[in-house]
Formats: sequence, structure tokens, C-alpha cells
Amino acid sequence: MARVRCTCGVLLSLPPGILYTVRCPRCYATIVCPQTQQLSPISTNGKKRAVLIGYQGQPNSVRRNGYNVWLMNRFLVYFLGFPRESVRVLTEASELPTKENILRAFSWLMEGCQPGHSLVFFYSGRSLGSLCPVDEINAAIVKPLPHGAKLHAIIDTCRSGTFLGLPFMYNNQGKIWEANQQTSTAYQGTSGGTAICFSTCDDTTAPTSDEVTGALTRSFIEAVKNERDLTYGHLLDSIRTKFRETQNRLKGSESSNTPSILQVPQLTSSDQSLDINSKPSF
Repeated sequence: MARVRCTCGVLLSLPPGILYTVRCPRCYATIVCPQTQQLSPISTNGKKRAVLIGYQGQPNSVRRNGYNVWLMNRFLVYFLGFPRESVRVLTEASELPTKENILRAFSWLMEGCQPGHSLVFFYSGRSLGSLCPVDEINAAIVKPLPHGAKLHAIIDTCRSGTFLGLPFMYNNQGKIWEANQQTSTAYQGTSGGTAICFSTCDDTTAPTSDEVTGALTRSFIEAVKNERDLTYGHLLDSIRTKFRETQNRLKGSESSNTPSILQVPQLTSSDQSLDINSKPSF
């Protein structure tokens, strides 16, 4: 363990070669860890990998988004069977989600990706665009996806319909895939793989209050755990139902600042031929 003293006087014990930067719990100063090294690659036998990011920039929200990351981490490891060493976590309480660290984690996620690999990208917090633009996210984890590999993204933040810049959005009323009118020009296709994204809402819906943060995370986890004969369509329906219940409950609370415009979770994909009745494979 390496020991580093912050300028405010706090002495931190840090494992060298694992964390690149951390934030002091007292003054929130950024501290660079000593003897850093490249992230170790996943074994060639590992077919499941995930990058989980929580970011807000405010003390109370830091704890909330860190908790969402913790929930998703436990879900991936204990329910979906992701190896612990195959999950990378970036939060303001651990490895800071700076642009450099995010792109390094994305590079690690895609390293050696092959047909049959299942990748997960989870984000909870404010818009990640202020840290890493959509075009760079797309170039890092969508465009390199090889044939037979699948990326599932769960994006728990407002105005997230084009978070990955995917070109097709599922119309749940018409039961068809439609062109995503909000698609970013960043999208450049994949390398044969499939990218799928569950997001809190489209890009036009106003931001939620902090109380709603985490509703998509919990709705997604509960749906996958509890729904029988789960398909992408059933998963989207279940997420929307649980999400709506959460927002209505908060809206009815006198102390709630939940906005009057309720958000509707969205499903977008890189592949218009994705069978909505197929079973998700994480």
C-alpha cells in the first residue's frame, strides 16, 4: 500500500498500480496515485466484461451515484456471473471518471473482444458529455464491436436517448424499430457486432430531480431478476412500468421536487433487425 498525504493533511492509503487518481474525502482535491501502470488485460477465457461509471460532482449525488454503481456491480457479479476482475469501476470515491481514465477503461473493455463476448457499459450521473463527447464514446466502444459480440449499455441519466448515438429506437406502440431522429452524427456503425442501449429517456425530456436518480438502475435490475421468459420487449415494458411507479410515488410526496413531466425509458440499437422477442444474453 502506498501512503499519500493530501495538501489538507489527510493521509490516504492507496494500492499502487490500480487507481490512477482519487478524490480526497475531506477537501475533494484530486490526488495522483504513485507507480501507476496500465490496466491488466482480461484473460482470453473471459467472455464477460463491464465498465461502470458514476459521476455527479456534488457531495450528496456522489454517494447516490456511487450506490447505483455498487448495485450494478453486485448484480453483474452475483446474478449474471461476471468475474470480479472483469468489472472496472470509476466513481468519485475510487478511480476518478476523468476523460483520460474513461477512455483508458473503454480501451480495456474492448481489448481482445471476440465473437461471443458480452460487454456491459453502465453510467449513472450527470450527462457524460461534459467529460467525454458522444463521438469519442461511440468511436471507443461501438465502432470496434466485432461480429458476434454484443454490448449492452444502461444509461441512468437525463437526456440520454442518443448517449451512444445509436440509429434505431424502438416504438413500443407501433412495435417497430424506427429511425432515431435524435441520432448523433457521431455514429459510424459497428464492426459487425450489436450495440443495445437502455436509457432513462429521450434527449428532449427535461432533467429529473436528484430523487429520481437510480430509478432506471433499480428498474432494470428488478426486471432482469424477476421477469420470467424475459425478452427485450418484456424488459422494456417492465422497466417502464417500474420507472413510472417510482416517479408517481415521488411525485405524490409533499417533499419531492420531482418534475411534472414524467420520463419514459427508451431502447435504442445499432441493428434494426434485432428481434424484440429474443431473450437478452448478458
